[in-house]
Amino acid sequence: MEYLFYFIILLSDLRYRKIYNHQILVLLLYFISYGYWGDETGVAYSLLFLILGTFPLTLRFVGGGDIKLISCLSLTLYSDFMIIFLLLIPVLGVIFHPFIKFFEWVLNINNITKDKKGIPFSFAIITSFIIVQKLGV
Repeated sequence: MEYLFYFIILLSDLRYRKIYNHQILVLLLYFISYGYWGDETGVAYSLLFLILGTFPLTLRFVGGGDIKLISCLSLTLYSDFMIIFLLLIPVLGVIFHPFIKFFEWVLNINNITKDKKGIPFSFAIITSFIIVQKLGV
């Protein structure tokens, strides 16, 4: 079920370059309802990402939805895997960038997202989360 939530977030980020608050809220409620929690430090890391995430947000390096998605997903990770999660995001972002641009070109999404700059980072965020989550099991 959680993969359906991820897919909806990915599509929204690809098409509109936006991760909506209600999408993050549904994902958060899903994690809470099924008891997906890491350890106590996951909450501290999540709050830290929200607070420190405002700096790259002001530089327009990342979007607010990306920061909220990282914060939401970090709640479920154990502190041992947090650094791997954070290091995988930019690596996967660089790897996915040409594929995303090609995909946009093939589907002619460029006309829709002409005024939107950057790439949808939810692909890198969610993929790194899934990799780290599978490593931690």
